[in-house]
Amino acid sequence: WGIPHPSGYPTYVLGLRGFSGLVPFGDEALIGNLFSATLSGMSIVFIFLATHRLIGLVGSTRDVPAHAKWLSAFVSAMAVGASRELWSQSTITEVYALNGFFVSVLLYGLISMYSDHQLGRDRPLLRVGMALLLGLGLGNHLTLAMLTLPLVVWSYTWENDRDGRMRLLRDWRVPMAFALGISVYLYPPLASSQSPLLNWGHPQNAAGFWWMLSGSMYQSYLFGIEASQITVRLSEIAEIALAQYAFVGIVLAIVGATFVYELGRGLLIAMAVSAMLVISYAVSYDTVDSFLYLIPIFMLLGLFVGIGTAGLLSAVQRTAITRGLVKWPRWRDILIAVAILAAIPGFSVFANYGELDLSDDREAEVYAVDSFMTAGPGSVILASDAGPIFSLWYQTYIAAPEADVLVISVPHLQYDWYWDDI
Repeated sequence: WGIPHPSGYPTYVLGLRGFSGLVPFGDEALIGNLFSATLSGMSIVFIFLATHRLIGLVGSTRDVPAHAKWLSAFVSAMAVGASRELWSQSTITEVYALNGFFVSVLLYGLISMYSDHQLGRDRPLLRVGMALLLGLGLGNHLTLAMLTLPLVVWSYTWENDRDGRMRLLRDWRVPMAFALGISVYLYPPLASSQSPLLNWGHPQNAAGFWWMLSGSMYQSYLFGIEASQITVRLSEIAEIALAQYAFVGIVLAIVGATFVYELGRGLLIAMAVSAMLVISYAVSYDTVDSFLYLIPIFMLLGLFVGIGTAGLLSAVQRTAITRGLVKWPRWRDILIAVAILAAIPGFSVFANYGELDLSDDREAEVYAVDSFMTAGPGSVILASDAGPIFSLWYQTYIAAPEADVLVISVPHLQYDWYWDDI
């Protein structure tokens, strides 16, 4: 029930707390890692569903056989699931797996709403539910706003007449649902008032709440990259994209993007603007892990990979039939899908497994235990780097509170609230 570092991540804190109550085994570290793995697994399911729904909307892929749609959606889901950046966050206790979950659910909901609109159906409660989820998602990671804002704006352009658009804008349930979701930020001041062990910024008052929400201690990182490094970072993004989906996947994603444009340029433009906003933020943010902000963009690419796969299967079938093959056998579609699976998620697993397999990684635990044994009871440990600080805090508050060791974070000594905590 504490307050982690800015921006507080209340949705994650509450979600992890609820999840820990459902898991009857393991320590807090294992449960946190399982939470990430579960969220990523659920994200893959929603990417699968979103891809399948989108394939049914695109003219060039709408008429492919049902099995080809399922195969293409499966390719998309597996490509996203085995992508290096999402995978790296699926086995550790961090907020990015939950962010990916919200992205996948919101994408599925948005595509479902557009599908209903194309069929002349109106499900206003779906829009209300999406607004609630968006508010909760922003309670986990504020960068979700950059991804979703262009898509939200696009969703209000579907109505062709002014009366229809005004009716959507006057639906008070949507902003109310969003406000209900974003009200998760009431948690930090309430929790802070109880003086938890970790209480970054003491957000029970207005100044502390703004310090936490605005991430003032990290604001110097934004646009902290020198202009000469921008091209280097952009080239690194291209390398990361290749590490996720290989050359075959990038080609299929480009083909899939052309099919999405065929469905409606508004959707592709909104997705492109979202991608540019997120990429600009990740490129300009001066931290080593800023590329993790690109996980939602890689999920969009995975969606395009699935559409491109469906387009490929459709084109192969049409070509075969025009050349005299009366019926295209299903097993040939399966072989093509298997080949794509081997080339994209298979490539990612082969290339990245050694780096991402953490099954024998005990470095943080060994470091914290050895540090406490070396220091002895009644000691004060001064830590000046994030890695040691977090592992030592875990040892202090969770693993061995009886050790009677005080861990001081040297970078935090500049803040009055931290002196109060000490």
